[in-house]
Amino acid sequence: MTVYPHPHLSMHIASFRRIGDFLLNLNRKRFNFRITTSRFTFFSMLSRSQKIEGVTSQVYDKNGKTTNFHYPMWDLEGKNIEETKKTLKKVQTRYGLPNIYLTTDNNGKTYRGWCFVVVHFC
Repeated sequence: MTVYPHPHLSMHIASFRRIGDFLLNLNRKRFNFRITTSRFTFFSMLSRSQKIEGVTSQVYDKNGKTTNFHYPMWDLEGKNIEETKKTLKKVQTRYGLPNIYLTTDNNGKTYRGWCFVVVHFC
């Protein structure tokens, strides 16, 4: 059986002088707990809940009302960078879009495409 603590957790726990300091900072931490045997793995995570707000492509007018215009955005998963660029190049050419910018947040496994132009979808 192997127990793997979260790498950042062990550094933080070692830096606490008292258990009270640890408990006061508990709400800022994420705890991963994993037990692995030859046949099974048990994994549990404890973290503080948080409110997440998403980004929408919708464009609003001066009065805050929705319009039929959007900023093109893409969420591309499961493809490498070359396949992602090839796919977005086809879209860019077909719809006459300007530059599309790519960001990644998962070691090159997930990409976000951003095009800073307003388009109308009918």
